Amino acid sequence: HYTRQCLEAKRRGLVKKVISTVWETIPHNNEGIYGRKAFKARALHELDHIIAVTSRAKQALVSEGADPDKISVIGAHVDTKLFRPATHISKKVTPGGQKQLTILYCGRLVPEKGVEEILTAMKALANNKTLADYQLQWHFVGNGNLRKDVEAAARLILKNWHSTIETAKYSDMPKIYQHADIFVAPSKPSVYWEEQYGMALLEAQASGLPIVTTNSGGIPENVGEVAVIVPPGDAASLSHAIYSLVTNPAKRRRMGEASRARAVRVHDITLGAKKLSALYEQVISS
Repeated sequence: HYTRQCLEAKRRGLVKKVISTVWETIPHNNEGIYGRKAFKARALHELDHIIAVTSRAKQALVSEGADPDKISVIGAHVDTKLFRPATHISKKVTPGGQKQLTILYCGRLVPEKGVEEILTAMKALANNKTLADYQLQWHFVGNGNLRKDVEAAARLILKNWHSTIETAKYSDMPKIYQHADIFVAPSKPSVYWEEQYGMALLEAQASGLPIVTTNSGGIPENVGEVAVIVPPGDAASLSHAIYSLVTNPAKRRRMGEASRARAVRVHDITLGAKKLSALYEQVISS
């Protein structure tokens, strides 16, 4: 409806150009909603330009009839000065001599985000006797209809390990990432939804964290080669990937450095600002 309002403003001569940013990666998604199909058809015809956040989103637009020459792919970006690695990392050891690591998840606590797979992986790791020298801290930041399930599972599963479940202000997020050792984002697609990009993955990269995620939607375009990518909905593969990072500090360090380097090279917000500025100037002057 907002895009339609903008197009009405253009038709009335109140604005000269209209550019729309599109995240949707599933062609013809939600067209059963009344008026949606007609709104989209009009937008594709009348918009002066479209910014697709991923190549996958561009493909979806083209399959719906959009002119590919009228689409530019510009991904989301992140402030790499705000989200950055901790300046000092101390080795965390419990009084009993166990190595302490924090595994972080940030996002909605809902099935499509892979939260149930995290709980299954959590149980497998908690029962893995080869991890007796480790104490894993599971930190969930977010809310959703699986919050009570997460709380209950943590009480039943973790035994000598710990979990934290909280909501947080955006201004607190940089420090939350800095206190983590591994970031997980195991999203899984459904009929009407897949991960369009994953802003938390940008923040985790900028924070220099090793990442375990899935090949859902636009995630592969977001993380490139710097994350461990497992199949969506595969708790066993998720557990194995987390285990490989927990037990291999050199791998964690390499992946964290690669994450940070990609964030600065590809995702820094100043790069995105320049791309958007150049595109808007081009469209305005054409």
